[in-house]
Amino acid sequence: MINDNPKVDIIGYSERGIVSSFMYEMVMNENALNLFSGFLEKYEPMREDEKPLKNDVKITDVKVLLEHSFSDFGDADVVLLLKTSAGSNLCIFIEAKVSNGTGKKSLSDHFEKFCKLDEKNREAARKKTKKDYKFSSNLFTQMYHKNRLVKILLDKDCKKLLEKPGKVIEREFPSSSTKTLRKIGSNDVVLKTLHEICCHINKDKDQVWYLALVSEGPCEEIPCKKIPFDKVHDDYKKDKKGEHYWDVEHYGYIVWPTIEEFCKENGLQKTLGVFEHNRLLIFKRPCKIKRI
Repeated sequence: MINDNPKVDIIGYSERGIVSSFMYEMVMNENALNLFSGFLEKYEPMREDEKPLKNDVKITDVKVLLEHSFSDFGDADVVLLLKTSAGSNLCIFIEAKVSNGTGKKSLSDHFEKFCKLDEKNREAARKKTKKDYKFSSNLFTQMYHKNRLVKILLDKDCKKLLEKPGKVIEREFPSSSTKTLRKIGSNDVVLKTLHEICCHINKDKDQVWYLALVSEGPCEEIPCKKIPFDKVHDDYKKDKKGEHYWDVEHYGYIVWPTIEEFCKENGLQKTLGVFEHNRLLIFKRPCKIKRI
């Protein structure tokens, strides 16, 4: 018998599943540009004195780069390349994290873990023992890697190096890093992607933003929208030449409940289905488990 009402569905796992569904469903929507504008209006700065994401202009073009590799600088969950009606470009690096069944993880929790893992790995480096390689999966480690990558892309000679690779592009990293010398390799797709981002931002630091998707914002004990970034080790603030790298001027976040509510308001049913399937990983809330 032929099924007159076939149902075809796909459900992704955890934060990657939600992010992929969310991006695809917005892109395929007839109101895609408005949806992306509305999503970015939810951006909350991590610093109390930070300005909001530029959302006072109309988005006219969107390109979504999902889970692209950047060699030793890690993968990005999403990179958004946007164009606006004002003629400006925006580049947004997005990193997503969930509670993973261990209870809600606030932005402050992620930063506190970053500081603890940094000290642990720094001590391991001093003793020349094996480091805790979980450090590379920390939210603020990943955002720092993207920030350092952007510093390279803003260099006046970077475009030429990406067009005709020959000289290895590399940067020194703090001693707590699992790799103290990180390089951009010779992978053609990596170089092509970085060249596109380089051209898009056009040496303008103010066009680049960093967005974390997390379960909660800063803890209640910490002043709203304020993360103690001054606690990081001096190695992150500048290299041996004195060049500053700990740049959190455009660091922001959106919490998962806000994204779920946004999906409800805009009828993004596929993504809501992925939220429901992964609810215990995302929110640590009770849910009814349907047995097959």
